[in-house]
Amino acid sequence: MKTIEEACKECVTEAENCLALFEDDYDKGYISGLENGFKDGVKFAQRWINVKDELPEPHKSVLVKDKGGYFFVAERSVFGWLDTQRQEYCESYRTIVYWRPIELK
Repeated sequence: MKTIEEACKECVTEAENCLALFEDDYDKGYISGLENGFKDGVKFAQRWINVKDELPEPHKSVLVKDKGGYFFVAERSVFGWLDTQRQEYCESYRTIVYWRPIELK
């Protein structure tokens, strides 16, 4: 698996090669913007969402982080957060504070 930096460099290199076919002097500002946009997109995709700001859809598996700093996969329901591996609802001491989507492709 590529690192974010490797994927970004590959994206920028492909754009540079494409622009070089059409122009002798491609726009450095465009390449810089492309690189920054790529990195910002990655940061956005990897962000943790505070449960005070937004909750995931009910019955959809998401990665959660509790107040103790533990990560696990859970689903939100009317009864609380269900730890999908243990198939039990989270104890009150495991208060969920952050979540993020899981890309299943």
